[in-house]
Amino acid sequence: MIRSGLSLAANLANLKSGKSAIEHVKGSETPAGALGVVRQLISAQAAESGLSRREKATLAQALAIRLIPVLNTPLSAELVWCLGTLKMDPQQQEVAVMLEEATLQLQSASAGTASAAYAVYISKALVGVARLGLDWQDISMNIGPGLLSCLSTTSQMQVQSVCNTMWALGTLQVPWQYLAGDTATCTGVQGATSSWDMLMDRLIDPEVSPLLTEQGLSNLLWGMARMGVRFIDLPQLSREALEAAIARLCLRMSNQGVGLTV
Repeated sequence: MIRSGLSLAANLANLKSGKSAIEHVKGSETPAGALGVVRQLISAQAAESGLSRREKATLAQALAIRLIPVLNTPLSAELVWCLGTLKMDPQQQEVAVMLEEATLQLQSASAGTASAAYAVYISKALVGVARLGLDWQDISMNIGPGLLSCLSTTSQMQVQSVCNTMWALGTLQVPWQYLAGDTATCTGVQGATSSWDMLMDRLIDPEVSPLLTEQGLSNLLWGMARMGVRFIDLPQLSREALEAAIARLCLRMSNQGVGLTV
């Protein structure tokens, strides 16, 4: 197992092989520790060729045994993010079961929940699903709609979560009309009647829009474009907020950011 006394560099050196990582997951003292191993594995593999298909399958089996019986909301979000970032095979039975169990956990925690922490969990999980390389038509009906239904309770979503969520929705090619047609009441948002309304309200919140960064704005606009959003489709206040952000940030954007924004 990875001991807290070891340095990060030493831990990463130990995780260069998939076999070593799998043994660390099996031997971890806690479920959170098992996911900590996976996070360090992701860091270790960043400049490497990555895990083989067989190593990913074995790692998924180890994670399923270790985590499914004890999943809670934070672990569920972290698990989905890790599965997506490692590009696990969503067709593998263990991966599919973990995704569904994590989604159910996040859904069950959404009842009456409207907190910034919960919004981060939902955003992280959506990013994880998006990184699996699927689009909206490929996602299991138990996973995609389940996660999107949680958006109606994320009225406290902060700026980074808003941008990450929009990037994930765009990557998945979720039609914006799907969210606009969701009539679930958004907790804590006066007058909001759908998940799309909630996201639009976050854009004009004075505690959110002024904090947009160049990267965040690029992700936001790119995601909207992939969702099929036209500028005219946005509420007037949302258009004005985006115009102000573009005017504020355009001269500070990198070439890549300008390309994505345009």
